Amino acid sequence: APMQDIGWQTQKDRLRRAFKDFEYFKMEPNSDLAVHHLGDLGWATTTWKYEIRLKNGQRIHQEGRGTFVLQRERR
Repeated sequence: APMQDIGWQTQKDRLRRAFKDFEYFKMEPNSDLAVHHLGDLGWATTTWKYEIRLKNGQRIHQEGRGTFVLQRERR
């Protein structure tokens, strides 16, 4: 089933669980960040790098790529 993150409190609770073992987290987009919009849709594409330091001292360095899509809902 897809995530049902409805409302800010639900999102906050989910993220707190996901980051509970993190001491430090840094995520930076690379210079290829591109943002677009068309009507009620917006999207961004980018590659990024992140650094995590866990409470147990373990360090994680990673790179990634993503596309993020948003849709405005008119009520």
